[in-house]
Amino acid sequence: MNQNFEIKGYWFIPEQSNNKIAGTLYFEKHKEIRLELIGGFDSNSLFFDKSITSIQGIGNNAEKITLITCRAYGSQNFSCDFPITNYTCQFIINGKHLMNPDDKTFNRIVVDFSTLYNWLPLNTIRHNFRFSNETEEIDETTFVISKSYYSERVFEIDNIFQLKIFSSTAYNTSFDNRKIEISQNTLCEINCKKKASFYDFLNKVRLFKEFLSLASLSTTNHLQISLYDDNDFQELKNGNKVFQPTKCYFIERDINILNNESHNYLFKYSDIETSFPEIIKQWYFNSNEFAPIRTHLIRSIAFKEVFTSLDFSIVVQALEGYHRRYINNNDKIHLKVRLEEIILIYKDLLESKKLNLDLDKIIKSRNYYSHFYQRTKSVLDGYELFIETEKLRILLISCVLSMIGFDKELINKLIINNNKL
Repeated sequence: MNQNFEIKGYWFIPEQSNNKIAGTLYFEKHKEIRLELIGGFDSNSLFFDKSITSIQGIGNNAEKITLITCRAYGSQNFSCDFPITNYTCQFIINGKHLMNPDDKTFNRIVVDFSTLYNWLPLNTIRHNFRFSNETEEIDETTFVISKSYYSERVFEIDNIFQLKIFSSTAYNTSFDNRKIEISQNTLCEINCKKKASFYDFLNKVRLFKEFLSLASLSTTNHLQISLYDDNDFQELKNGNKVFQPTKCYFIERDINILNNESHNYLFKYSDIETSFPEIIKQWYFNSNEFAPIRTHLIRSIAFKEVFTSLDFSIVVQALEGYHRRYINNNDKIHLKVRLEEIILIYKDLLESKKLNLDLDKIIKSRNYYSHFYQRTKSVLDGYELFIETEKLRILLISCVLSMIGFDKELINKLIINNNKL
């Protein structure tokens, strides 16, 4: 989803397929998806605000397109006989017409994540050098791409969904062979034992994206998303089937603008290889139960140009919620007691990192920023508030890792050795 594009075509509502309207679909990365129609689907009202679950279209390359969750706004040029209607859309599905995004349509989804290759580099290209005996310089360079180098890892994430992480290579040459490009990547596939909906697959992808964000301590972005329907294929003469991809596009608001340096990752696949099958299963199994805590943690990891008190508040709230849900759900327990009990669990870690939390100031700051108490001299602000937030975030990361199956010894090792924490 790195390139802007536009598609001209005819557009219609599924239940009114005979009423086709000419227009242009605009995709501008990180900004908007907008459908501009010459006219509109609502002929009775020029000025209106109306939501449509899906709009279907036929693009200028004869591709089938579905736009999901669309909202219309009208405009009028009084010197013109027809209105221009614009629709903002949440998703573009390029390659298939969907009557409803909840319909059980697809069998699998393949995603290229921005951090996945560095997290698990499945190197399928072999690069060899031969040095000259006379000059000791490189005499020959050889690149080898072989099917035998293909690699994949398969994991069950629940009763019907399966996660596959696999290697991918690409080889391209110019028409005169002057330019040769080869590349390798690690991709993620989530497949289902039976057909599932677009939203079902998107939810599974979102959870793995958040897992990679935690692992990399940075925002993970989608670079490309393709959905597949096992009934939608072209059969070759030799009997092999070529499945037609359905591309998915949407706007990502949180963008990783920093260098994705793998040495700063909290953990990589190699750190948890033996325990990963159970860890990823727990990550998905507990997804609904600890959704607010996980969301706050991922938000605290995302890059921010400016630190504010909200960044402090969401970390404190997540720790409070973790204690209430997993340690003691008594609502009468004071926040200070909750934090003290969490600190006690990770006492060795905090001592190793030489982190001393000023709980009195943290409590007074939380009360001031969240409950608008009277400000006192103990309320933290600026750099001091940022430092205490970073310490609390280490506690929150430790709690979440423990919950999904990381043992305490590994948690301590990962956090102590990480320069970003």
